[in-house]
Order: sequence, then C-alpha cells, then structure tokens
Amino acid sequence: MNFFNRYFLMLVSGAVAIGFAPILVRLSDTGPIATAFWRVLLAAPFFFALHAIPENNTSNGELPHKKLAYAWLWIIGLGATFGLLLGLGNAAVCYTSVASAIFLGNCSAIFLPLLLWGFCGQRPSLLFTIGLTAAILGMTFLFNDPPEAAIQTNNEAATQGINQDLLGKIYAVLAAISYTAYILITKKLRNYYSTNAIQKYSCIFSSIVLIPFISYADEQFLPLTIAGWGSVIGLAVISQVLGQGLITSSLRHVPTNLSGLTLLLQPLVAAILSAIVLNESFTLERTFGCLLVLIGVACAKFGDTSISTPLMPKQLNKETV
Repeated sequence: MNFFNRYFLMLVSGAVAIGFAPILVRLSDTGPIATAFWRVLLAAPFFFALHAIPENNTSNGELPHKKLAYAWLWIIGLGATFGLLLGLGNAAVCYTSVASAIFLGNCSAIFLPLLLWGFCGQRPSLLFTIGLTAAILGMTFLFNDPPEAAIQTNNEAATQGINQDLLGKIYAVLAAISYTAYILITKKLRNYYSTNAIQKYSCIFSSIVLIPFISYADEQFLPLTIAGWGSVIGLAVISQVLGQGLITSSLRHVPTNLSGLTLLLQPLVAAILSAIVLNESFTLERTFGCLLVLIGVACAKFGDTSISTPLMPKQLNKETV
C-alpha cells in the first residue's frame, strides 16, 4: 500500500503548521495563558462550522440519554487537560528556549507506556526501554543547557529568586504529562464523538478553564497591537484549525508508526524557526539534548505496544456525534 498519499501530505502539513505555534506565542504581546485562551476561543467557531456540515458527521448530534452525563464528564476533563497543556506549554516557551521547551514537551511519547505499565501491568518492549533511556539522557542535557539570552526576564520571578529558565523546562515536562492525559481522554471520547465535535468541545471548555488562571497570573489579556492580534489569530487559524484539523483528519489513514515519526517534524520546524525568527542559538548541550530526545522519542514510538491495548470497551452504538 502506498502510504505517501494525500493523507500523508495532510499529516506533514499539519505538523509543520503546529511548528509555528511557539514562534507565534513568543511574538504575542499577551501573557502566555491569555495567548492560549485566544488560540482556542478564536478557533472554536471554525470547528462549530465544520461540525455543522452534515457529511462530516454520522449522526444527528444526539447522544443516548444514559450515556450523556457520563460522556460530558470526559468532555470537561478534555477541556481541563487541553487548557493545562496549552497554558503550561506557552509558559515554557516564554521562560526558556523554544528548542528546550518543545523537545521536552514532546517527551509525552514516553509517559503513556509508563502509565500503562504502572496501572495495567503492560511491560514496555526493549526498543521502548532504549528510547526511554535516550530521551531521559537528552532531557538531562536540556535541563543543563544555559538560559537563552534573548528571553526577557520575568521581574516577578527574579524578585522571588526563581530560576526562570528551570521553571520553563519544568513547565514543558508538565505540559508533556498533560498531553498524555489529553490523548487518553480523546481516545475515550472517540466512542461517542466525531473528531470535529471533540475539537469543538476541547476549545470551548479549555477556554473556560484558562480564565481563572489568567486572572490569578494577572497577565495582559487583550493584545495591544495589530501584530499582537495577528499572532493570536495566526495561532488559532494556522496551529489550531489547520494544524490540529489536518492531523486529526489524516491519522486514521496513515500507519501509526509512520504518523508518530512524521509528527516529530513539529519540534524540528519550531527549533529551526526559533533560530531564524527569534535568533536563538544552539549550544552544544541544547543540540545534543534535542538529538537524543528526538532519537529516544522515535524509538519509544516504534517500541510502544500500547497501541494494541484496549484502553476502553467498544460501545454498542457505533455512531459518533
């Protein structure tokens, strides 16, 4: 079978589109959490429109009554994990180098098999163990990478004696863990909802989740300039609608291992753009760290046996909203 068809091109295009996200976050003049809020809020109408097209859905949009409350609990969890993912990821990009933040954030591939090992007793494969070792070694290099000089110091963090660069890297790892939870919940909801519906609800509920965090952090909420509005609109259209939309539409048509490797284009694109647009440098530690994480995640994806693990029971009603 020829896998390098239009669906593979869609997957590549989606990965490249998401690669622009950290650059647009850094160029935004709102706070990192506020930027995440505008990204999902401005993207929501597009997914509402896509979900309204009859040929994109296989049912009339109603769930069986006995499943409704149960499914909505998962939807709330979806919004919470996606909101945390974006908020933590954006903060990581603003506090440390784009390369460190993105490559640490992409270590989510090693967390899902570890969770399954801990909770389901499913032993990881040898290839996954090798990938895990390489990824952890790469993360060690990245945590020892010196701070990026081009990043503006957060005055509040400095006055409290907080290492801003280290905080950003911790945020990136927490974002990776949040992404793992987001993927698990998404797999669960695919029993009830179509892809467009999941994207629509994740945008709405994650924007609601982000509001109290914006207030607590006392961030700049509204973009102050045309360029600021351009950044958040670009995030919504390029990264959320096009990037996420193309990826979710193509994943079921591309083999899992190939799609996993293709999605590694996203951190590579982000790292290259950070050097071109933001003039970020690549130190020896950063370069070795990124390469080891890239190799480790690739090995972990090939050695991940969780793909065939039934994470949830199949529903009798095969239709999705």
